[in-house]
Amino acid sequence: MNMEVVILIPAYNPDEKLIKVLEELKGNNFLNIVVVNDGSKADSIWSTIEKYAIVLEHDENKGKGRALKTGFSYCLDKFRDKIGVITMDCDGQHLVSDVIKIYQEMLNNKDSVILGSRNFYDKNVPFTSKMGNLIFRKILKLKIKKEIKDTQTGLRGFPINVLKSLIDIKGDRFEYETNVLIGLVKNKIKISEVLIETVYINNNETSHFNRVKDSIDVLKTIIKK
Repeated sequence: MNMEVVILIPAYNPDEKLIKVLEELKGNNFLNIVVVNDGSKADSIWSTIEKYAIVLEHDENKGKGRALKTGFSYCLDKFRDKIGVITMDCDGQHLVSDVIKIYQEMLNNKDSVILGSRNFYDKNVPFTSKMGNLIFRKILKLKIKKEIKDTQTGLRGFPINVLKSLIDIKGDRFEYETNVLIGLVKNKIKISEVLIETVYINNNETSHFNRVKDSIDVLKTIIKK
């Protein structure tokens, strides 16, 4: 059953798209859902979110990386008996059908980290996103001697036994997810990629990723390692 995994969603100022995702997750028997409220503005939407998920609170915005670490720590404490954790974003750009793909792959590869990889040659991908991924992919490959097709994907499946090492990885914001990939390769943890749908809503306007500032932070992270 899908109860064998935990769904972890870091969220900053989410809207109704997150409610729809939570409804669909529940409808597909994903009953263990944790949402980290990363210092969002006061909003009545959270009372609805609490009907579907366990909500963890940050008193201020601390960044996606810190929100993931908060969630990983909670899952280690409360869900140690599960096979793993699937992370996804709160902006509606990850489909539940792809969450199911990640889950099924985790069942078949219980010691691997599973990445949901988008097709950046898809015509729906904004040019800046396509070029950004190409640059990150090439630079990261030079660093870790391994090609990862989608370096910035937030849809990832982690075995429960790697969570402790993830909590110890540096980074509080978007650079954290790149640090995780570098750490996994250094620790010789197998990484598999599964093709997922490429969804961009209104040219990616719902994303909190700052194309200039956060891209520079990610590149600095790769170069420094």
